Amino acid sequence: MRGALGKMDVRMAAGVACQQGFMFSLFYLGRNQALEAGSFSFERIDLLFTFLFMAAAFCAVRAASARARDALLAPTLVGWYAVLLVVGSLLLTLPLNAGLAEVAAEGALIGLPAGLLLCAWGRALGRGSALGGVPEVFAGTLAGAACCLAVQAVPALEATEVLKALPIGSAWALRSILPAAASAPEREDGAKERPAGTLSLSALIATPEERRATARLSVKIVAGTALFGLAGGFMETFSSDPGMASMPQFSATLLILVLFCAAALQLAGAAGAGEADAADAGAADDRAGVYRLALLVTMAGFLFIPVLSGFGVTGGSIVLAGYLGLVCVLMTLFLAMARAQGRDAAASFARGFTALYLGEAAGIALGNVVELFPLAAPQPYAVSACAGLAWLFAYLFLFTERDFRQLSSIVGGIDVFDAACGRIAQEAGLSKREAEVLPLALRGRTSERIAAELFVAKSTADTHLRRIYAKTGVHGRQELIDLGERVQAELRRG
Repeated sequence: MRGALGKMDVRMAAGVACQQGFMFSLFYLGRNQALEAGSFSFERIDLLFTFLFMAAAFCAVRAASARARDALLAPTLVGWYAVLLVVGSLLLTLPLNAGLAEVAAEGALIGLPAGLLLCAWGRALGRGSALGGVPEVFAGTLAGAACCLAVQAVPALEATEVLKALPIGSAWALRSILPAAASAPEREDGAKERPAGTLSLSALIATPEERRATARLSVKIVAGTALFGLAGGFMETFSSDPGMASMPQFSATLLILVLFCAAALQLAGAAGAGEADAADAGAADDRAGVYRLALLVTMAGFLFIPVLSGFGVTGGSIVLAGYLGLVCVLMTLFLAMARAQGRDAAASFARGFTALYLGEAAGIALGNVVELFPLAAPQPYAVSACAGLAWLFAYLFLFTERDFRQLSSIVGGIDVFDAACGRIAQEAGLSKREAEVLPLALRGRTSERIAAELFVAKSTADTHLRRIYAKTGVHGRQELIDLGERVQAELRRG
């Protein structure tokens, strides 16, 4: 654990804590808002609309061009998103008899900026963490859950209102992490050059086989995420009655979530202690262990729902804690997918959370439909059995631990290659542009291909290569490739 925490970006973890703490208060510390339609009450209608508008924001991020995405996630706008969230959550607390238009307006005012702020965090975590965002996600979630737990312990009835100011802390951290978008430099022929750092990692690093495997895993992750969300939304519909607290036993959920995140950090520390050996199967197994732990906690909740009904901790509280822990695992998976595909992590977050929140919205809708029909079995037990089966199906057949290890192996190879390039560039004193040419050269790209990738003339690419050879003490491309392989082997040995 010490290894992971030692490399953790504390500022980033604090920002994640603010983001997660606000999301917990938004989703689970309010009331069960219902929309009355005759004798039928559509429960959690506010959460349904929030999810739908968050999904709309994610779709906008995914559909936007790179330049438009930079504009949407610019530090200045991030601050305004936080202001909208604070204003919306403080001022638009709707009465129980609010109509569809009012609920939809509240969902738009909160859901759209919340979705954009979450995508901005995907970008920040994808760019700034030495360990792929794993320690920051789990440490931030632990701190956010502990903050909510502490506020809930305050006797004052309105104490939880202070949590609605957390987006300000989230935006402050983002504004200090995300750099302002730099204008593209001029090419030698007068055209605009692609900004440095936007090369596709899939083109630089991953083999064709790895790219095909990553695409397959991406589809499985999205499908599994949607099913996990469906089960989560299905359970949330039955957690309380209209007008009551949306999650009456949420304090127990927060306590279990804190313990889960502490255990996850312990496992991540075991994996992160040997960051240089990121491709090692043991590290992948440790990270897959967090995925297994989330399933174990959730299934324990499903199984103990009948047993714990007479105690202070309900099975539903345990299920929700496992689900929130799984969301953290999914966040790290979305970051890993962005890493493996060489894409903006904001777009990867947008894709993953679209599946998750649309799945939750579908689960809420399905739960309300189920309430229209009398069940032969006791309703809570039938609901938990169906949701538990959905979880098991997703775990066993959609995105399995084997898939997790395969993705970790791909990302681990990328990390080792990146680390090798960084060490060679630092030790040889390469310039910024030479450091950009180095990965292409180590992958055997021709001068023409390097020139095309970097938007420079072939003669310029040849000049950079000659300088790299001179600074690294090699006499040609093959010797440079041999040097890269030796450094990667050293890193794997630790």
